[in-house]
Amino acid sequence: MDNSREFFDEINTVVSKELFENIQSTYALYTLVKYDFDVLKVQAGIRGELFAREANLISDDTHVKNEYTNVFPSLHFSYQLKEDQTFALGYNRRTWRPALWQVNPIAFQSNEFSIEQGNPALEPEFSNNFDFSYQLEKEKFSISPSLSYRITESIITSQNFVKDGVNVSTYVNNGGIDAYGMALSSTIKPYKWFNSNISFYWNYREFRNDQIGFTRNFSRSASLTVRNQFTISKKTKAILSFHYFNNSVSFLGTQKYSYQINVGIRHKILKDKGGINLRINDIFNSQRYQGVDSGVGFVQNYSFKPVTRVAYLSFSYRIDGGKINQRNKKHRQYKSGVID
Repeated sequence: MDNSREFFDEINTVVSKELFENIQSTYALYTLVKYDFDVLKVQAGIRGELFAREANLISDDTHVKNEYTNVFPSLHFSYQLKEDQTFALGYNRRTWRPALWQVNPIAFQSNEFSIEQGNPALEPEFSNNFDFSYQLEKEKFSISPSLSYRITESIITSQNFVKDGVNVSTYVNNGGIDAYGMALSSTIKPYKWFNSNISFYWNYREFRNDQIGFTRNFSRSASLTVRNQFTISKKTKAILSFHYFNNSVSFLGTQKYSYQINVGIRHKILKDKGGINLRINDIFNSQRYQGVDSGVGFVQNYSFKPVTRVAYLSFSYRIDGGKINQRNKKHRQYKSGVID
């Protein structure tokens, strides 16, 4: 990625220029082994990876070069208690690398009081992840609760400070975190013409050691999604979905709850080879972001309303028999709008 910024004087002449170059390469080799012992299934894998990155802020003569060689193992067990009940236990090690905008040192000033600037010296996060789940599947009903625990090293967090009356936000690696999660998903099919999918998620994260510059030592969030599908006729299906995000607490602030309701309809035409799709996101225009960020020496209230109420109208036509598409559709999940 290359990024540049130019500064002009009052007669539109370039007086200075910033240029940032960021080159990333990943090389990986992995293997996977599966064993099936009747009701018990075991899957083990390992991935070796070499990641190289070179970042240069040419205008400031800043150069950062990193190379990481890592091994990521995984191990999963699945036990079928009955024909319709399954327990699963899993472990894996993962990495999460900084996004490009988190390492870009060229400052972005959204207004006269706020500046955001990346950190080219950011290092990747590494985590050890454990999860346990249970699945019950009946003809008209299924439910799957799960628990997770994650140990993260070199967590990437934002860091805010005030300079000359301006709030500057950047990113740093900030020690280790313990994270706990709960999830619940369920499908209800009471009628041939109606089914509903319900998903709930809750997450809690806490620093292992006290941190300087944060409002609190933990973060917490929760969300709920309800997706209802209606079969109006052999050629027409509709979706009504609801998304709710609870009041959340982060290391640096709080954010008020928000929600949106989406609708979609699909009608088949031209001997079922064609389809007309209509989708409307956030029909009540309710999705907005409001909250408070705070840190050492500052408190910042924010409220903004992005464009979320959008309508999409499309037409699709299948030329072939669609066997490949039909097979892949089994694995698709749509949060809103058009259905298969």
